Amino acid sequence: MITADATFVFYEGSLVKYGTTIAVEYKYSPITEVFTCELIAYSAGADIAVSGNYLTTFTKAEIDAKTGAGTETSDKLLDEVELVVIDYLDGITENAAITFTN
Repeated sequence: MITADATFVFYEGSLVKYGTTIAVEYKYSPITEVFTCELIAYSAGADIAVSGNYLTTFTKAEIDAKTGAGTETSDKLLDEVELVVIDYLDGITENAAITFTN
């Protein structure tokens, strides 16, 4: 899970802003070595409400670069994927003042 300290956008130029919690669901293709990630904005609590989602892709090399050790375990892999997602969100101009953590 990724949290933000303020509302954020999923892509450059977006007019839609989301809350402060992001879940990342991903699928990996060993054929293309690409991770397809669905970023899901939601509000946590007793009733979970999804407010939006966005699909994006990252290469295996981008994910592996977070530790340099490859993708050995599912927990470690999820952490690496979330770190790449945070880099992606940080790179969006509209998110310049937002701090994302996982």
